[in-house]
Amino acid sequence: MIRTSATLRSGALAAALALAPLPGLAALSGFYDSAAQIQVILDSAELADALSQLPIDEIEFDEIRRDGLIEWNVGSQRCDVDVFLRAIPPEGPGATRYEIERISRCD
Repeated sequence: MIRTSATLRSGALAAALALAPLPGLAALSGFYDSAAQIQVILDSAELADALSQLPIDEIEFDEIRRDGLIEWNVGSQRCDVDVFLRAIPPEGPGATRYEIERISRCD
């Protein structure tokens, strides 16, 4: 079979497109991923109640646990609580979402 230059060009274009990274499939940087987690924490009415509506003094990442939950420590003037997030992977291209699985009592 004799290939024409048009066939070769279209094959090269298809190969280039197949190997090119797609923006929709790219993962968020660590900064934006942790910012998304912190936003979920700050939006939580349950956390506000657990802290007795006191101002937040600090938010600190603790660990990703063996059960897959992401643990953050949130401190206020009177107490600290642990916030456990569950990652919800996208069904297709897109960012991972997070939801609060549970919040510990004030200690």
